[in-house]
Amino acid sequence: MSFVPLGVLACLTVAALILSLNTSPRAAYFATPNPGKPAVVKQLHAALRTTLSAPSFQYRSGVDITDYQAPNRTQGIGPLGDIVIGHTAYVPLGAVGNTVTKWGAGPLVPVLKRLEGPESVLSFPKDLLHQTSVTLNEGVFTVREVVPSDELDALLTGQSLVVTKVRVHGGYVVSVHSVFYVQLPGRHGRSWTKKVFGPVETYSKFGNVRSINAPDTNVIRLHPCPDGAVMNVSGSHVCGL
Repeated sequence: MSFVPLGVLACLTVAALILSLNTSPRAAYFATPNPGKPAVVKQLHAALRTTLSAPSFQYRSGVDITDYQAPNRTQGIGPLGDIVIGHTAYVPLGAVGNTVTKWGAGPLVPVLKRLEGPESVLSFPKDLLHQTSVTLNEGVFTVREVVPSDELDALLTGQSLVVTKVRVHGGYVVSVHSVFYVQLPGRHGRSWTKKVFGPVETYSKFGNVRSINAPDTNVIRLHPCPDGAVMNVSGSHVCGL
């Protein structure tokens, strides 16, 4: 699966580290999910394509909110939200109250690309477009996918099951919620299944998001930090991205 919430990764990492101290890894597998009815799969995919082709929308994951403007602009909602336009990221360096007084501009590095750029809001729907194990019950689509466990945590072996509930309204996907079932090694060759809930992802305000523009004043160019840090502000010296 191409998109895994950080909270899920943190939870699985802790479990895997604890178990690795006491057990040897043992591969565990889930059965391949059955394919869904073609008409149901087609219906979900149509909603996903409509969502991905929207001129703009607002995306929420847990408490984080991001505005998206096609094809390549995002802005974090809040007084100090980062702005991403194409391959350039703008990060607040100073503010008075809720007004940013200085911005730093630099190339969109992988960590920001994943967490705050357009990829962060589009990757989940794009991944679901590849899924065919889809059922529909009382207006809610359920997608089942088996993925290598090391995609969730490098310390894990075998496979994991991801079950995702997708709600559609007005032809758009409006919410997505995944539950991760991970088989972890236990003592004496046994394994147990850990159930981890991902955050609810929501999509709203289709075509009704404010225009996202680059800051036009008080922008300084950021240069890569020699120690590889994403951001480092020290006196008058600023590096990052």
